[in-house]
Amino acid sequence: MLPNRPMRLARLTSLGGLLGVVTLLAGCRAMWPSDAAQQSAAVSRQLSQQGLAALDRGELFRAEALLGQAVQACPEDWQARCYYAEALWLRGAAEDAMAQIAAVGDWKTSDATSAVRIGDMLLEMNQLERAGALADQALDINPQLSTAWSLRGRLHRARGEHQLALADLHRALDFDPSDAKVLLEVAELYRHLNEPQRALATLQHWSDLYPPGEESPQVLYLTGLAYSALARHEQAVETLAAAVARGNPSAEMLCRLAEAELHAGRREAAGRTLRQALATDAGHGPSLALLEHVQRESPRAMRQ
Repeated sequence: MLPNRPMRLARLTSLGGLLGVVTLLAGCRAMWPSDAAQQSAAVSRQLSQQGLAALDRGELFRAEALLGQAVQACPEDWQARCYYAEALWLRGAAEDAMAQIAAVGDWKTSDATSAVRIGDMLLEMNQLERAGALADQALDINPQLSTAWSLRGRLHRARGEHQLALADLHRALDFDPSDAKVLLEVAELYRHLNEPQRALATLQHWSDLYPPGEESPQVLYLTGLAYSALARHEQAVETLAAAVARGNPSAEMLCRLAEAELHAGRREAAGRTLRQALATDAGHGPSLALLEHVQRESPRAMRQ
């Protein structure tokens, strides 16, 4: 599943800002110290700058074209290929992006942020070993880079190493306490480890970063699940109902709301919510099982 596009573009904005300070790893210049090679490297850098600017504006097709030209101008430029892969990935061309990353091979970079971005894509393609190598490389370059710690934490989680994942995700928060994505990952891990109180505390910290009413449905949903696990059923109903009200709820979200309503003694409301869940997904197993339970225990609830 592709990462959130606005977050990706925001990260690329910071990359663009570095271009005035850091050169784009002039691999061609280093490998071929000729005037022609230096000219090719300069053209690649200029096209890369234009491509990044287009990415910042959300002009994905123009960015892809410019960055593709940058790679053609200097095929040995590691970062030109990285940025080109990023543009392809954002457009949804994951296989083409992976082909560019494969062309990069095991080259090294002095740019930790680029290493993390490529590591993110490799992780999503389940290439854990290569992603882990890039995470370690990024941390060697910049041990205070929160996104590098986050990447390594998500790698541990993908391997089922939950305690190691928590340790690295907390290190990411040490360097960027306002990273909402990492906070959500920590909360989900605590929930998975059956530590709802810690999950709730993490989610409440996340909510404090935003004005009331602007929490995402996912945050409200996870908060509601934490309340349910703590047997705080009325609060669970209120929070899960708020998540559902944000629009396009899944059958799973509706089913969890119905469970909370049942525990809070609201059988008729639970019946209505289950009908909505099954209208969304007629084959949703947990909803069907809960429906059977409600019909057996309180047939009247399903007639309302």
